[in-house]
Amino acid sequence: MTEIIVPENITWIDARNPKYINSANTLIELEVNFEHIPEQWVSCMIQASGDLPHIHQLWNETVNGDFGTIAAFEAEVFTGDQAMLMLRGAVIDKLVEIEQEWDMDNLTTEQTTYKTALDNLVANHASANVSVELHYNDEDEDDEVWTNVTWPTKPS
Repeated sequence: MTEIIVPENITWIDARNPKYINSANTLIELEVNFEHIPEQWVSCMIQASGDLPHIHQLWNETVNGDFGTIAAFEAEVFTGDQAMLMLRGAVIDKLVEIEQEWDMDNLTTEQTTYKTALDNLVANHASANVSVELHYNDEDEDDEVWTNVTWPTKPS
């Protein structure tokens, strides 16, 4: 792997194709032609609260329209088999979470009901029109917005 040495004062030749990548419009992805990187265009994510001076400058120039109009945020939408696979993964994540938090040999009635509802969730939606939209938040994590899925409420 080639090591890229980042100069103290990062500069760029140009930037293009800015687009918001979260619904709050606090993250922007754009292609940047940095002077210190051999590739002509590299993908760069910027935010107003970035802790590097060049990120603040890129943000300011981008929102001022210097690199063109910023494309609106569009959530990634998954349907069909792909959505069902994601649903199975989300259910497994929740089951693993409760196994780490709860004493599985001494579940309350509410905990048992919740676990059973999770266990049955995929089977109950096998023929439903399930889709999921992924929205990115400021912590670089996905927020999943499910359609036609009612998640059980986790007891305290």
